[in-house]
Amino acid sequence: MSWVPFSNKHDGNGFRRIANHKDSCSIFAAWVLIAQVASKCPTRGLLVEDNQELLSEDLYYKTGFPQQSFDIAFKVLSAPKINWLEKVQVSSTGSVVVDYAKPLELQDRTGQDISITAESDETPPRQTRRVYSIEFDYDKEEFLGLKPSHQIEWAEAYPAVDVPVEVKRARQWLVSNPKKRKKDVRRFLVNWLGRAQERGGSIPSNRPKRQAKGTNW
Repeated sequence: MSWVPFSNKHDGNGFRRIANHKDSCSIFAAWVLIAQVASKCPTRGLLVEDNQELLSEDLYYKTGFPQQSFDIAFKVLSAPKINWLEKVQVSSTGSVVVDYAKPLELQDRTGQDISITAESDETPPRQTRRVYSIEFDYDKEEFLGLKPSHQIEWAEAYPAVDVPVEVKRARQWLVSNPKKRKKDVRRFLVNWLGRAQERGGSIPSNRPKRQAKGTNW
């Protein structure tokens, strides 16, 4: 899927409520990006990848747009009087059940053919707290569950990156930004290493050499 159709109607109640919001431009931009990302997910229209819901942090990593914009958009677009986004409970045969943040399903409220209809069980399954393989203890300022095998695997996946060094840098970022706590720390680290790889890596031998200025002898 390389494109998403959008309605050219601007007189709907939901659209007008968004237009009157103080962050209207940011919200609508986030809506467009959410629809684009959701259109490429395994179940089209459902913000879930690898059996995990995509949160504002993930959309920031995928699009480069501010995480705060998606936080606001999720709240506004899922409001009852707008309802462009819907939180859903889906049966075990069709989706994922999470504890603190249900997957967001794009519903067609503007005439766009982008929605996926999910069938819910009459009795929702019992919700359980997700257990992450790697967490960060903000009190002790250390990773929990981070194993040498993780770093070996990441070193193979990101050959231009000095994994131990980047993990230390990621730790410093977490310590310095306690208000931006990460729940899925493994995903945070993988995204961190991926960006380091895209920048050319952190191993000195892999960095482009600068030509020295001056007179050649």
